[in-house]
Amino acid sequence: MRYISVYIFLILFANSFDSTAQSKQLEDNVFLEKLRFYSKNSPSNLLFVHTDKNIYTNNENIWFSAYVVRSESVDFSKHTILSLVLVREANQKVQLQDKFAMENGLASGNMALPDSLPPGNYQLIAYTDVVDKNQLPIILFVQKLTIKSITESPFSVSTMLLDTVDIDGKLRVKVQLELPDPKSRVKPVVEYSIGKATPVVAKIDGNNTSIITISTDEFSEQQPTMLISARYNDDIQYVTVPLPSKLSKGIVAKFYPEGGHLVDGLTATVGWETKTTQNLSVPIQGILFKDNTPIDTISTTSYGVGAFSFVPDRKCRYSVQVEQNKILPKDTVYYLPEILPDGIALHLKQAVVNDTLSFQIEGQVGKNLQVLIHDYREGYASFLVAMQKSRVDKTVVLAAVPKGLATITILDEEGRPVVERIFFAHYDRRIEMSSEELKKTYLKREKISTKLQFKDQSNQPVQGIVSIACVQENRFDPANEQDIESYIFLNSSLGTLPLDPAGRRFENKSFLEHILLIKGWRKYTWQDLLTSSPGDTAQTPSSLTVSGKVLYLGKPLKKAVDLNIMKDVKDVSVYSTNPGGIFEIPYPDLLVPSGKALRASVNMQNKDGYSIELEDPFWEVNKNLAKTILITTSGLTSAGQSSRESMLKGMEHATQLKEVIVRVGGRNNSIYGGKRGTNACGDYVIGNVLYYPHISPLYYSTKDDPNRRQPKKGELYQDGIAKLSMSGELIGYIGDNSEWEWKSRKVVYSGCMAEQDKTIFKLNGIYTAREFYGFDEQLKDFTDPQLLSTLYWKSGLVINDQGEVDCSFFTGDITGKFRIVVQGIGSNDLIYGQQEFEVK
Repeated sequence: MRYISVYIFLILFANSFDSTAQSKQLEDNVFLEKLRFYSKNSPSNLLFVHTDKNIYTNNENIWFSAYVVRSESVDFSKHTILSLVLVREANQKVQLQDKFAMENGLASGNMALPDSLPPGNYQLIAYTDVVDKNQLPIILFVQKLTIKSITESPFSVSTMLLDTVDIDGKLRVKVQLELPDPKSRVKPVVEYSIGKATPVVAKIDGNNTSIITISTDEFSEQQPTMLISARYNDDIQYVTVPLPSKLSKGIVAKFYPEGGHLVDGLTATVGWETKTTQNLSVPIQGILFKDNTPIDTISTTSYGVGAFSFVPDRKCRYSVQVEQNKILPKDTVYYLPEILPDGIALHLKQAVVNDTLSFQIEGQVGKNLQVLIHDYREGYASFLVAMQKSRVDKTVVLAAVPKGLATITILDEEGRPVVERIFFAHYDRRIEMSSEELKKTYLKREKISTKLQFKDQSNQPVQGIVSIACVQENRFDPANEQDIESYIFLNSSLGTLPLDPAGRRFENKSFLEHILLIKGWRKYTWQDLLTSSPGDTAQTPSSLTVSGKVLYLGKPLKKAVDLNIMKDVKDVSVYSTNPGGIFEIPYPDLLVPSGKALRASVNMQNKDGYSIELEDPFWEVNKNLAKTILITTSGLTSAGQSSRESMLKGMEHATQLKEVIVRVGGRNNSIYGGKRGTNACGDYVIGNVLYYPHISPLYYSTKDDPNRRQPKKGELYQDGIAKLSMSGELIGYIGDNSEWEWKSRKVVYSGCMAEQDKTIFKLNGIYTAREFYGFDEQLKDFTDPQLLSTLYWKSGLVINDQGEVDCSFFTGDITGKFRIVVQGIGSNDLIYGQQEFEVK
């Protein structure tokens, strides 16, 4: 029933977002016809993924909710699989890849980050199984993440860029290792690579120092990086070294006349944008010149955007002069665009508006113009303007225009577009979140119970579906933050926007006014639009499907065989291959709990020589996407780097030491057992209690403990899933429907069958959602410190008809500021809200 409600919310929102009602009957013209053809040939599909935070440590989980907000190519129900891919920016290689079940445009789950994951900058790429004719996803979302370490290492690595500029085509990097015992006989190993190149072993001298000399011919990236890994005993440290750009230092200035052009004698408002050659926004001040005469002092803001006005004279040349500064090596002159002898000027009083749009048209008297209001997908209003004087003021009611970005385009008498300006409609339509019960401060291990309320601009309750996270404040990097409102309404159309130091971009109207001024004529070229035809509207999306094959001695089969596919000991299905060994597993049978795998074997007595593989088209897509991700820098090149910088700051009393080994009776006993995590079967130990998730998926789905360790064959453990009678008789396992009394019994672990039997093959399935369990009341008196940066995570929460949703959780043992973030979809708008509190 929950999914039925969810689907209704999606449809209601999609209808609101894609409204085609019109305040006036649109007149038939070639432009509108071409616009419809073009929009159908370029359908809009939007995906957003809400992650619980954007700074993680290895051995944590990325908790997420995914929302297909718009799907014009196919119905929402056609998106059945969500693929998540974690790519490391330093080498653009796939580090992790998982698939998750999606229903009616919604998916949720978690991606476990292993201990071996190097600290650094990553990109989480999400897409669904629907692809175009080139086998590329029709819908894609990217979230920048940072992985840090909270584990103290016995050694550290520091680097120094000895040459900050290219000297005779060479650059030198100094690597210094700090070892706990410099005289140790154990020799460290240092490797380095640039971009996607194969790692090279560096020479280390007696002082544990290495001087690496590289040729600038080895890299071609605009902003290259060197990845250094150092191994000492069983520990590895990583450092990413930004290298000097091959581009010269300087500032790039671009000018954007409102409407698209400067016109002789007509007042012009010009937006301008300033960035470094590394594409970083930078504030500057300059002087506007008319020929050789200064006429104004102009500047860009802290996010590198500004605006100024003047009346162009075609007989003169206009330029902006910027004096030498830290980034600009010398005084530089930037010239404004060419001035047209004749044309139209368009001025918006405000581009961020509510229900009405006011604008002014300047041009020659006697011209007849047509004004269109549209969003590149639908037309909403069309009317004629007769220029009976050189300046005309107009106001348009935006009742038919949906909330978000829209465009005003003016056509000349021949139906050609001559000026254009984008604006944001219905900015005041916002869903506000509040909570009367939430206090400003809480104690450690205190219960928080709050009711979140959602109301629209008319103070009416709002229904919808949301995901809620409560996370430590220092786990959010402003440079990596994305919210569903800003992404869907702005970034998805305008591309990457500069960071707003004042806070969230969507809430800063001044920031939006500047951005909308410099983002124009952006969606297409008029040549593409005017050549669109009905034949361009044919779209044939397809779906990626997972299949498999059975081989004998590495070669294709010559006759069909039967397969056993096992989810657990009680769920075994049998499938037949075709004569060539190819088989398909129905989608429902691919679904497994998060972290589990399918087990497959040929159904015959002699299984030796057979192997089973999955043909997973997602893997090839993932590799291609990793190669094409856009790497953006967050600052200028630094001369020095250290592995200490990968430690998470602000984790007072929360730093983890390496695993402690306690000697008892001359024998090593890890306090948790064997290696971290689970073994190939998914079995694990917490404390001295043994759990078998492949036997008891119910128990597995209700546990989330970072202290899992792999069990050892032959060791004695407490049986964590046995169901016993009061007398101690085994009567079953957790997962049965009958009532039972749980008692513990001692068992000897017999080992993992998948590790022993070479005829059983592991196949990756599609994960179903897993529930998050944080610190709860049962653990309140637990003496071990509870160092949870994510206190609460819940996806798929339905807001009731009173506009309310309840959430309850406990604080842990980390003090400081925490943030509650809510994101999702309402019946007629997007939902974003946040609240803060402090733990003392």
